[in-house]
Amino acid sequence: MGDKLWDLIVVGSGPAGLAAARAAGERGLDVALLDRSGAPRSRLGSGVMSSFAAGLVTDLFGLDLSEMLIEPRELRGLRLHLSPKHSYEVGLGQQAHVVDRSKMESSLLRACTVTHVRRCEVGELLEGPHEVRVRGVVEGRPFTPRARYVIDASGRESVGLPAR
Repeated sequence: MGDKLWDLIVVGSGPAGLAAARAAGERGLDVALLDRSGAPRSRLGSGVMSSFAAGLVTDLFGLDLSEMLIEPRELRGLRLHLSPKHSYEVGLGQQAHVVDRSKMESSLLRACTVTHVRRCEVGELLEGPHEVRVRGVVEGRPFTPRARYVIDASGRESVGLPAR
């Protein structure tokens, strides 16, 4: 990554970050993807995805989620066990799917046209007059890539910052 000025740096390699990276790459932008766990991220277990979100992933990435579903394949609610005597039931209000997040994120990454993926612990975003710098740490060393735009899809703040 060196001293290169990227068109876009996306922080976070979950579904939102990968969708942003893909959309930007398809429009000809030079995109770097940063995530504290790298990409694809290693995940234990699964994730719950609403039918609406599953439709978005299918539409945006053209993926067949049926290959990524795990048992139970569909959920209509959850039961949380708070103690041996107390549980709480939550209706989801719509059908949801249980997906293997590692498989899904690997497929999403393959569908992207991202030129550089880096494992990086991101600290802060620094706005400048012509660029945004991402202050981070890679393998214990300071790392500060720069770009014209940054999208923080890490779940911390989830914001987009253009250079001022």
